[in-house]
Amino acid sequence: MVGCTQTEKTTNNNLLKFNEFIGQEKAEVLDNTVAVFHEFLRTNYSDEKGLQWQTLAFLKDLNSIHSRDSDWMWLNPNWSIDEDQSEELIASWKFSGLRREVWLYGPEIRQWYGGNMDHSENSEFSLPEQKKPTIVDSLLRDNPEGYYIKGLKNYAPENEYFKEFFDYYSVSLSTPSAAALIPSLIESEIDLTDPFIQRIVAVDLFIFVINADLERKKGKTIGDTWYVGP
Repeated sequence: MVGCTQTEKTTNNNLLKFNEFIGQEKAEVLDNTVAVFHEFLRTNYSDEKGLQWQTLAFLKDLNSIHSRDSDWMWLNPNWSIDEDQSEELIASWKFSGLRREVWLYGPEIRQWYGGNMDHSENSEFSLPEQKKPTIVDSLLRDNPEGYYIKGLKNYAPENEYFKEFFDYYSVSLSTPSAAALIPSLIESEIDLTDPFIQRIVAVDLFIFVINADLERKKGKTIGDTWYVGP
């Protein structure tokens, strides 16, 4: 690319390798998630100049919401969010298999421990004679063996922030630790425009914003929104 620094060339090359690693369909959904996030930033933070400052303003908003509400509903009532676009995006996460690479549900966790998780594109997750999970059973858990986190470990920049980020993922499954990511993103001097940072913010933070918006507007639960099964 004309005008790119060596660091930018390396990052772009690593991003191509990351996309190849997670698979074309999942990579397209993830790229679209970042694009929707950027559209959200332009709409709601138009006073901020550039992606770095728009992302920082978004993170500060989330941090403020979290500080006021320990239950964290993820929402600023002044945000403008396209409901139809959100539904289409979340549907693409479900049916591409990307959601499963990032987060698991109770039944999927049992299948994962059994070594039967299918990473292939267009694979459909199903549990014979298994009913839709209860609210407790459908709580999200990070998938430490999913292609998303493995791809980041393989191709994301080697710096202190990513070292801290990977510490949140361990061999034991835990609830998503997105809230813990925010202070370090705000306080560090990291380049928030880095495409891998943008993917972390879009996946671990923004996707929950649009999910919470759908829950508020349509009365859906997280199981209704994300579950794929019989």
